[in-house]
Amino acid sequence: VNNAAVLGLALCANPPKVLNVTGPEVVSVRWLAERFGDLLGKEPAFVNSESETALLSDASEYHRLSKSPKVPLERMIGWVAHWIRIGGPTLGKPTHFDVRDGRF
Repeated sequence: VNNAAVLGLALCANPPKVLNVTGPEVVSVRWLAERFGDLLGKEPAFVNSESETALLSDASEYHRLSKSPKVPLERMIGWVAHWIRIGGPTLGKPTHFDVRDGRF
């Protein structure tokens, strides 16, 4: 995130340049929840089912400008799972993964 913030400052313009900041992988919420479930020894509970369409962020311009993520996805997932296991503090805010209209 720090690299994205610094890159964003370097690209400040009027009108602003829009950059989607995500990893290069396409990852579903279900896949990610199941991966964390595996690492944490828990079965994820899903309330709703996926929509037939997916919302994807096209971060190709960000990756062209920044080259590649410094931390691979699997390593980041491992770090977060470890943080959860040791009871690290969180912000306690909802994710709103179920919201599709952009109103959080």
